[in-house]
Amino acid sequence: MPVMLDIALAPEHLGEGSPEERAAFGLFTIRTAHASLTEGFDSFIRNYRQGQLVSGYHVAEWFAWNWWRLRWEPRSASRDWDFVHRMTSIGEGYVWPKLTIFSDGLRTALISEPSARPDAEPFRYVGALPTVVPSTAFEAAVDAFIPQILGRLQTEGVEESNLKRVWADVMAERIDPEIAKRRRLEAYLGRDPDAVEDDAVERLLADAARLGDAVLEEVAADSAQRL
Repeated sequence: MPVMLDIALAPEHLGEGSPEERAAFGLFTIRTAHASLTEGFDSFIRNYRQGQLVSGYHVAEWFAWNWWRLRWEPRSASRDWDFVHRMTSIGEGYVWPKLTIFSDGLRTALISEPSARPDAEPFRYVGALPTVVPSTAFEAAVDAFIPQILGRLQTEGVEESNLKRVWADVMAERIDPEIAKRRRLEAYLGRDPDAVEDDAVERLLADAARLGDAVLEEVAADSAQRL
């Protein structure tokens, strides 16, 4: 059975930058069984590539920082929604795909748009049809990609990194039922983990026994639309 979603990095050499950036530099691709979501035209080689040369470290760090909200947060009116869900916000001097990722908990949408300028250089993304995969497939793809990057770091002698620390925290939260429930509610509300703004999360957790998890998450997501 074809892999529903594959996030990968084919290593290439980079002669400058931080140790993390150099260790995880390469051709970054996101593909489904039917399409490439990162394909574009490379003006240096004057041909199409399945992806762009970037540092996979920055991508992995972005996935780790935003894991809960990428995994659980639908479209919302949250003030920083675009920053969390659009890959162009990664920055760091690279040309990132105009890719937006969001979820309703069960399904994850990946919206790949072409570069704004038809003559964009050095890399012009061509975009793809909207892609929807089971959220478990998105989760599995990220769970495979981040260890790949951590493995590259270790191979290149980078033993400690911010990515390693952040990802360890996320994995610990995911296996703790109470913390995981809190993180999901925060994501539905469009909040970063432990962001102290009001008592909305505490009030929802207090209602958990009465409403049940499914209803509770619907209430949280509906609340986010009105923020």
